Amino acid sequence: MAISIALSVILRIPSLTASTDIWQQLSLHGVTVLIAVSAYSVILRFSWRMVGGKASFKSFFVTYAYFGGVFLIFGLLLEIIKVGAFKTLDLALYEAIVAARLDQTPLPATQNSEAQLLFDTIDITGDLLIIALGWVCWGAYRELNQLSKIRSFFAFLIQACLGWLSFYLAIFIFSGLS
Repeated sequence: MAISIALSVILRIPSLTASTDIWQQLSLHGVTVLIAVSAYSVILRFSWRMVGGKASFKSFFVTYAYFGGVFLIFGLLLEIIKVGAFKTLDLALYEAIVAARLDQTPLPATQNSEAQLLFDTIDITGDLLIIALGWVCWGAYRELNQLSKIRSFFAFLIQACLGWLSFYLAIFIFSGLS
């Protein structure tokens, strides 16, 4: 996970301003990810415990930290590819969007843009790949708990109802620290 956090900060360096402290960014991301992984591991353990799972918190934490690191880097690489494709196909529109965000003015229309179409296609494809990878990862949790597919399904439903809590916790902490 530490390698993934460091890589995510390094990959973001081109988009940071000159006054941004790289060590502050590294520590901010590290703290946020550690809390998010811990919180989601608690939710996972609770979800599996509710359906009879016996795996330890440590096993959930280690497994999710590994998978989370892969998801973090994969998501960041997808973001870089999407932005790069958009900039390559329509640099003027990209610069107008960035300027509008900086000035906090309405964004320019992108409905008829080939760049937006490619951006959305890459986004949807990436989301589908992340869902497929998540499906594979869920099997690891089922293996950790040695439970049936039906119990795994109910653990998934519980996690789906509670999992968003760790996401918002991470966002609130990141916003509070930055």
